[in-house]
Amino acid sequence: MKISLLSVLAAAFGATAVLSHGTEVRTCINTSGDLRVWVEHWHNDLSSPHVAGTMQIRANHLPGTPTSTLTPDGHLNNVIPANLPDCANGLAPALVTYCANQERNDWVYYDFPTSCNAPVSYTLLAGNTVYLTEGCSQLYPATFSDTFTDVAPPAIQVNGSPCGPDIQVAGTCTGATLPLQIIASDDCDPNPQLTVNGAPNGNNFPVGATTVTAVATDNTGKTSTCSFDVIVSSSGSVCGDPHFKTWSGEKYDFHGICDLVLVHNPAFANGAGMDIHIRTKRSRQWSYVDAAALRIGSDTLEVIGGKSSNYYWINGVAGKPMEHAMKLDETLSGYSVSFKKNNEKSHQFIVDLEGLESIVFTTWNGYVRVDVHNPTSNNFASSVGLMGSYATGQKVGRDNTTVFENTDVFGQEWQVLPEEPKMFHNLDGPQAPAQCEIPSAVELRRRLANSNLSNDQAELACARVNQGDFDLCVFDVLATNDRDVAGAY
Repeated sequence: MKISLLSVLAAAFGATAVLSHGTEVRTCINTSGDLRVWVEHWHNDLSSPHVAGTMQIRANHLPGTPTSTLTPDGHLNNVIPANLPDCANGLAPALVTYCANQERNDWVYYDFPTSCNAPVSYTLLAGNTVYLTEGCSQLYPATFSDTFTDVAPPAIQVNGSPCGPDIQVAGTCTGATLPLQIIASDDCDPNPQLTVNGAPNGNNFPVGATTVTAVATDNTGKTSTCSFDVIVSSSGSVCGDPHFKTWSGEKYDFHGICDLVLVHNPAFANGAGMDIHIRTKRSRQWSYVDAAALRIGSDTLEVIGGKSSNYYWINGVAGKPMEHAMKLDETLSGYSVSFKKNNEKSHQFIVDLEGLESIVFTTWNGYVRVDVHNPTSNNFASSVGLMGSYATGQKVGRDNTTVFENTDVFGQEWQVLPEEPKMFHNLDGPQAPAQCEIPSAVELRRRLANSNLSNDQAELACARVNQGDFDLCVFDVLATNDRDVAGAY
């Protein structure tokens, strides 16, 4: 921002009225730092500044003091001097000269560029039309001189926008790399000093919130500070029939019918441990996630889909029916559990971990979806299972070494073993040592080919699904021959 140290030299304050229409001259510094000169006229409202014609204006500060014929840059009708807009700091423009008893409140204005600490001086010599010729003797020449100095600290921009809002991005379990351009500009100092703290090397931000602070200082010692958070979210999930997403964002399908280990996280909560198991069932040639269970420490929450009056269990005991959003009386080793009914076909259980981290169970008809939101290495560094290894992002086996490419083999690797906790309230479907039942590829292709729905119809059904799940939604609608399946997303 620039301010004016105004020294105004009015050549004359007129007294004798004549049959002409320029009546007053005022100046201010506008919000862009330019010198604005207002000229009041006595000729009714204008529809355009060009109607007012031109003026002869001399630039006294330039070599040779050149004179130019200039058309006004803008106009304003029916505004008293105190309310003329766009002056810096909301100040009214300063009076240069005027004709007594000739207030008309219709104006044109000129904007003259300025440079920091460089004096400028202009003289209005004469108006060339009836609008702008002087309305009293010696209104012109009107001379005004200003010197501008910088009183504001440098401005800091982040990725082309003023500093302020936090940056939120979706990443993987290892974080996210994002472009981060921080620059400082100043009215007078072409190269203000800029220091940035908090941004990691290569702008590789971890999951969670990272505070970045920038400090800019100009050559007069004025300083500005900008601070914002870069918030990287990550998630793993299983949904539909069933589609898995690993911590690193890789998507794959495994149609095995059995109890499966989605997450095994032994170091969670200082060794209390966490497990998430899912139970898949057969539907024609497909499988789907019918139930899911979460263990933290010694406490377990089980959630199933469908319209059963019993749709959740705490430590094997059926929970009471709920119709409204509420927090459960029970906790999972101190972690709160909330319930939300989305509609008649869908409800949610949200397990709050800490900060932005949560585990969300969503049901839709008979389907169950599990999402782990914003997991951090503090809580999930030891996690393995069908979501993959949090530490590496790869689909690793129980030995924490073997990497699997074949998803059917990988899925079988993470079938719940006999010695592992029985987290569901009942036994159902194939149980180890019996292997998971896996529909054949021929059955899967035949079911897809026999769909009565077109691809366009499936895409329309999934139109409101987020882009990351859109293709999976279309696949499920075609595979199940049911538009309503889109509700599971």
